[in-house]
Amino acid sequence: MLVQATRAVSNWGLRAAFYVSLFIFVVVAHIACTTALRAFGVGAGPALLISGAVVLAVVLGANGAVALFRKLRALRIARDAAAIGLPDGPFCLAWAPDPAWETPMPWRLAKPIRVPYPPLARRMGVEGIAVIAFEIGSDGRARHLHCVDAWPHDAFYAAAAAALRDAHFIPKRGVRPRMGEPYRLPFLFRIAGSADIAHAGARARPHRPMVSAAAQALERFRRAA
Repeated sequence: MLVQATRAVSNWGLRAAFYVSLFIFVVVAHIACTTALRAFGVGAGPALLISGAVVLAVVLGANGAVALFRKLRALRIARDAAAIGLPDGPFCLAWAPDPAWETPMPWRLAKPIRVPYPPLARRMGVEGIAVIAFEIGSDGRARHLHCVDAWPHDAFYAAAAAALRDAHFIPKRGVRPRMGEPYRLPFLFRIAGSADIAHAGARARPHRPMVSAAAQALERFRRAA
């Protein structure tokens, strides 16, 4: 059974887009400013010097504004996190469910569960797990949900439980489910990469196999050295 959570946009991609945009702005602004000064009769050398100073002042001002925005945003996130008890800083968790935790289910999902990532935890880079115990009614809906485990915050259980309540289960072919049977379902929330979690409890498959293979090769080389 696959449980999927949304994944944050890469910070490296955002930084690359920012610096490319900044470079284009500097080139265009410098040419425009130099052309305007030459039109007013300013010499080539002074025009280049003045336009360079103007563009530099604009870039430094924009950089200061961005730094101030980031500082204010970090303070707001920290304040919001402290208000609900989320831990400070990123948490990374590589975890796969133990088959012994799960009762074999005579049900199957009508469609995959889509779990929205808790917004504040996503912005902070916090990853976590939630294990939910539940029953399935005659209508195929989950009921009597109970939190078995949630780490590092109950926000992950709240998100998983909301998605599980909307899920629809269908009896497997040739099986007659018994009403009131308890089940447990683990949810794995990850931001840095994604994973496919097999129902049998196999290990998580890295989202980027080439990067994972390179890291494993480097680790083997270090051990050999």
